[in-house]
Amino acid sequence: MADRKKTFTNQLGGQQFNPAMQFISTAPKTEPPKPVAPAAGREPAPEGFRLNPMYIEKKSRRLQLLLKPSIYDAVKRRAEGEGVSVNDLINTILEDATK
Repeated sequence: MADRKKTFTNQLGGQQFNPAMQFISTAPKTEPPKPVAPAAGREPAPEGFRLNPMYIEKKSRRLQLLLKPSIYDAVKRRAEGEGVSVNDLINTILEDATK
C-alpha cells in the first residue's frame, strides 16, 4: 500500500481548495436603506435631505414604569393604531409634555 499524503489542492486548477468553503454561502446583495417615516407630529424631511447623525439624540436612558393593566392596554391600542411601539409612543408623549 502506497502512503499518500492528503492534499487540499484542487486537481483541476491546482489552486488551494478549502472544503469548508462548500458550506459557506456568499452574502446576499443588500438594497440601500429606505427612508424612515417621520415620528408622530413631525414633518417629513425634504426630498434629498438627510439628517446629520451628529445632531440626532439617541435613546440611551432606561426607565422602569409601573402602570395599571387598563392604562397599559389603552396605551398599547393607541400605539398599534399609530403604527409605533409602546416605548416610542410614551417617549413622544413625554417629549410633548416637557416642551
